[in-house]
Amino acid sequence: MLIPTLIPKDYIEKFFIGLLEGDGIICVDKFRNKARVRIMISLKNLPGNVEMLNIISTNICGYAKIERKDQYVTWYAGKTENLLSIINLLQKYPLLTSRKICQLNYALLCLKDPTLISARDEKYQNQNQIIENNSRNLNPFNISYFSAWLSGFIETEGHFKLIKYEKPGGLRSHQLMIGQNNDKYILELIKLYFNSQHKITQDKVIKTAIHYRITLGGLKTKLKIYDHFLKNPLLGAKLISYNDWIIPLKAKL
Repeated sequence: MLIPTLIPKDYIEKFFIGLLEGDGIICVDKFRNKARVRIMISLKNLPGNVEMLNIISTNICGYAKIERKDQYVTWYAGKTENLLSIINLLQKYPLLTSRKICQLNYALLCLKDPTLISARDEKYQNQNQIIENNSRNLNPFNISYFSAWLSGFIETEGHFKLIKYEKPGGLRSHQLMIGQNNDKYILELIKLYFNSQHKITQDKVIKTAIHYRITLGGLKTKLKIYDHFLKNPLLGAKLISYNDWIIPLKAKL
């Protein structure tokens, strides 16, 4: 892994929020007749992901654990002091995705009153309203932490698509694909951030969730992506696929 050796703590914090929104969960369950709040991020057990979650544990809080027959590495925050630390961080850098906002709001209610765990089926009742409000009001250039947040988000929700022809030197596909359930506005923010004209497509419906996808290509957009990651590096296993992805792009510079 070619993770930068000196990573500012504030960058790690902003990156962590995007990572949490991409592949984390703010979970409330019942434990010993009380509401138990835990925050978790679970990723494939790859060296880069283990290193990244250990960086988060060292610089923010929590701990990383290899589990599920060594197939996954999971970062946990469950102690009261760790939860308070994360909550303070989320006040500084607010969540952007509707589902995580709903999870956080419900967790905060249960921390104040553990009996409210019985209302878990209602925690997403305001999700459509959040989507509507964020669709109208959010702008990536007005979100001070958006750049680092985006790198954390892409770490789990992005796919660097690189498909080569059988002939040496040929490329059939060279794109960055990003997907998101329900929150089309998140992809609109990314599209605006990269000044992209690419279309957002409705990919599929999974149960009650609508999955949206944007595929970013074209030399101008890819150069903006390259410039973005020079300033806002990936910290996990996705860095390996990104390093492969930029090789043909660098050849054009």
